[in-house]
Amino acid sequence: MGSSRVEVFISYSHVDEPFRRQLDAHLAQLQRNEVIDSWHDRKIAAGAELDRAIDARLESADIILLLVSSDFLASDYCYEREMRRALERHEQNSAVVIPVIIRHVDWDASPFRKLVALPTDGRPVASFPDRDEAWTIIAKAIRSRATAIRQSKQSAADASHGHDRASVTVAPPASATNAHAPKGVPVLFLEFGQNGIASSVIVEAAKVVARSDIELSIVGPDAEALTLLRRLQAQALRTPVVAFGLDARECTVRHCQQTLLPTGEQWEVVLAPESRDFTGGPMEMSFAQFSPDQQAELRARRILLDEPLPQHYPDGLNSMMLDSFVSGFNTRLSVKSSPIPALWGSLHGDPPGFLVAARLFSVAFLKLTGTVERISRLELGFEEPEVLSVRFDGERGRRYTNVEPFQISVAGVVRLGGRDTGPVKSTPRR
Repeated sequence: MGSSRVEVFISYSHVDEPFRRQLDAHLAQLQRNEVIDSWHDRKIAAGAELDRAIDARLESADIILLLVSSDFLASDYCYEREMRRALERHEQNSAVVIPVIIRHVDWDASPFRKLVALPTDGRPVASFPDRDEAWTIIAKAIRSRATAIRQSKQSAADASHGHDRASVTVAPPASATNAHAPKGVPVLFLEFGQNGIASSVIVEAAKVVARSDIELSIVGPDAEALTLLRRLQAQALRTPVVAFGLDARECTVRHCQQTLLPTGEQWEVVLAPESRDFTGGPMEMSFAQFSPDQQAELRARRILLDEPLPQHYPDGLNSMMLDSFVSGFNTRLSVKSSPIPALWGSLHGDPPGFLVAARLFSVAFLKLTGTVERISRLELGFEEPEVLSVRFDGERGRRYTNVEPFQISVAGVVRLGGRDTGPVKSTPRR
């Protein structure tokens, strides 16, 4: 069982050694249960070459923990050697990097600012009245990620062994053998990079079963989708967003397994939606004569119709403030313009594919910006060759059942040609 342990590398400043010792104590049970093999430079044997030992462990680690403090960021060795290599491996999907904020420090401009930090919301360990509470949160998160990595490794090993046995046969599903089977449900995966949506992949899923989890069966993925699926298999990611029908949810990858069929390959994916109450955004407030609901309606019109703000204010400051609220103040996404014209710029040669993509992107943006809680209608169609008609109805939830939800309806057209169709202008929120 020891060979299945997940290797954990701890990068830290020696000034923060008391914190590292506390972390060691809280990871001890995972060590005893042979879930992880935790390592740091204090475990280097006498007489061993320091740099070589560190480099070897850094290269083989499955999880790399960065114990972040002012001393960590000031250390050339931690910052330039360990952290930069760790982030390179993270970008290559060969390791998972987790920042652990141990003392108060401004890390918003650091190279790892886009990563989800521990403890919850990146609150420093030193700020907890009971530090054991913080370390327990951290240990549970590491256990969850390590368990997912172990399962992924075991699945890959099982698949490899299965390929060597000619006697293993798998009956393909009807969707893989019936040429007349209906196409699957389009599913959009979004990943948020530093400067907006870094990548998006639309796959055709043979089935989508919305329960407490979301089950997807993807048959014969193309190269782009296959790259995403392999990443999902390697890591229990929290960043993908799946949109289908009239819903979009942030999800955690619970299971991702490849099966080879006589006609190709099939992937089974199980996503666990993140449960959260609808509040319309963490910091909604009225601004001048615009209520949060009215701001959300302006945001919906920006997403769907690419409409500019109404010109209510002669001075720039108030216009800038209103734009900030309408863009989505402190929401998952900040929308500066509609994603629809940008999509047309890349998919204008495939009008049916464009309509699918525009629908999914619209749903995702409307939900992730806290614009609406429920979508009852979203109709997109071409009124003219480069003019898209839009009809939308949705509602914003309320905390109290005796208050009627606020209804938002949008109808109009988006002119797709003759404008800048560069990347979707959105900014992710950490």
